[in-house]
Order: sequence, then C-alpha cells, then structure tokens
Amino acid sequence: FDGFFDLEYIPVPNYEPRVGGVWGMLGHQRALRSQVIKQADIVMLMALLGDAVGSREVMLNNWHTYYPRTDHGSSLSPAVHAWVAARLGLMEDAIYMFDHAAAIDLEDNKGNVRDGIHGAASGGLWQAVVFGFCGLHLKDGELALDPHLPPHWRWVKFSVYYRGERREFLVENPVLVAQA
Repeated sequence: FDGFFDLEYIPVPNYEPRVGGVWGMLGHQRALRSQVIKQADIVMLMALLGDAVGSREVMLNNWHTYYPRTDHGSSLSPAVHAWVAARLGLMEDAIYMFDHAAAIDLEDNKGNVRDGIHGAASGGLWQAVVFGFCGLHLKDGELALDPHLPPHWRWVKFSVYYRGERREFLVENPVLVAQA
C-alpha cells in the first residue's frame, strides 16, 4: 500500500530465535506502525505463478525486500518461503524456512499443537519438497523437474496425478548418490 515503506523498518531476523510473534514483542500499536507483515503475499504469488510474476531478478528483488519484513505469523508462511527460496536457489534460506515449517508441529513452536496440527503447514511442506526442492513445474504443457535438493538429502520419491495418470518421480542428489 502507499506509504508502506515510510513506516518503521524492523528487521524481523534480528528477533531470532524467538517464541511467539514479533507483533507480541513489539506491542500492537508499534507493530501497526511498522513494516512487519504476517505473511508476504508476493511470495505466495511467486510460488503459485512462478515466472509469470516476472524475471528471476524481479523475484529475487521481491524476496530480498519482503523476507526480512515477514513475521511468519501464518503457519503456511514458512513452507511457502521454503518453496520459493528453493526455486530461486537460495538454499540456506530454503533449508532454514523448511526446518521452521516442520517445527511448527514437531516442536510446537506456535504453542498450540494441543488444539490440532497445522494442516496448512503440513501441506505446505509437501509443496516445498515437490515444487521447491524437486522443482516440479509445467513446461510446454508437460511435467518437468528443476531440482535444488539440500546437500544432506540423498533422494526424494513422490507421485502426482497429471491428466488422469499417476506419475512417479525419483529425484536424486548426484553428490550423495555418487558417494554411496
């Protein structure tokens, strides 16, 4: 929105590690007058629309603009960030956000897993693996892969249904497979 970048810039990573949202740490009024956001809608658009959002340069610019401003108050946000970071080849960010997304329920880092799992986070993790790290996408109407596996992953096997047919994929990490 107009005036967003005139608000106080608070780099969210400066508050890590933390329990709870930056909003609670800053107080509601200060948070409202800052550039801290719950989730970055542009990052979600980059995940869903890919290259239609713009060039790699445009996507990297959006990433570097919004990543440090995002609180990840939504349980889906870390997984979507992992997906996009992997697609962009930002492996350190991708792995960090993937681990953060997995910890939402495994380590109860939102403090509310007693009420049930975060389904959006679980589905988002699958998407981060398949569309981000394995790079599944459509190219000329066909399924294609552009893998960016984390260096410590040996392989990923998954299946999807496409045009009524089950398609199975095995994505191997060439460095680790060669060492086996």
